[in-house]
Amino acid sequence: MLNRFKAKAKATPAEDHEPSPLAKLKAANVELQEELLRLKQRGDGNTFSRSDSKKSIAAVVIGTFDGLSNKTARVKAIARELNAWLKAQRSAS
Repeated sequence: MLNRFKAKAKATPAEDHEPSPLAKLKAANVELQEELLRLKQRGDGNTFSRSDSKKSIAAVVIGTFDGLSNKTARVKAIARELNAWLKAQRSAS
């Protein structure tokens, strides 16, 4: 019986198993440590890079307000601030 169990365990790939809660926490911990290291190396706390698309940056900003009842109002206020900044840049040049 033990030999059958061992044979079955070898035949079953590890990817088929759901990770344990502890394994999930360890993976999340590693991911957060890597993100923290990237932010510390940048020094400015900016999570965006030059290679990020406009669409992905907008998705992150909009996603920040998920779950808020005033999400639409917040996003509109940010859009107004960005438009005001653009107008100021145009008039300065």
